[in-house]
Amino acid sequence: FNRLGIELKTNGVIKQTIQAVMKLQQLDLSLLQLKLETDDVTTEVAFLQDQVAVGEVDLASLDKAMIALNDVSMKNIDLENQRREVLYEFSLFSDKAYESIVLPQLKILDKEAYLAHNINVKQSEFKSKENNYWNKVVISQYLPAVNLQLQYNYNEGVNQTFSDDYPVYSTTSSYNSFGFRASMPLFDV
Repeated sequence: FNRLGIELKTNGVIKQTIQAVMKLQQLDLSLLQLKLETDDVTTEVAFLQDQVAVGEVDLASLDKAMIALNDVSMKNIDLENQRREVLYEFSLFSDKAYESIVLPQLKILDKEAYLAHNINVKQSEFKSKENNYWNKVVISQYLPAVNLQLQYNYNEGVNQTFSDDYPVYSTTSSYNSFGFRASMPLFDV
């Protein structure tokens, strides 16, 4: 049960690492897409500036394009900050470059394979066995008990009083005892 708990925690760390790699790859694609958008908006701004210079377009169209360029720049800054945060999270789990990590290929499992290899299911089965053992321990408290007791004692004493008034003497004694006890709990609260 404890080994499966450790394996679950290890799998949790692996899951977080894979999620971080997937998020970093997604952010890289978003940054690439944003770079293309930035190029498009920059080209549009340059075109509109030429059009304004010639007098074919008013300044409102150029202002809208400049605002769009500013929005794209802000999105780029936001995505870069997200990327730094996720990269930091990833660095807590691995010192490898995330680009070198090959993500696992996921496939659909059938029900039998899922139940046979699922750690949570195995852990639940072991927990059930553990509870069954504790159940037997509790039941054993209600069963009759038999105790056998044996005791042997040897004692030797020499001038135990350490006094001049009493004569010096020496004693030796030994005794044996044994007992047998059977008990049945009538009430257990």
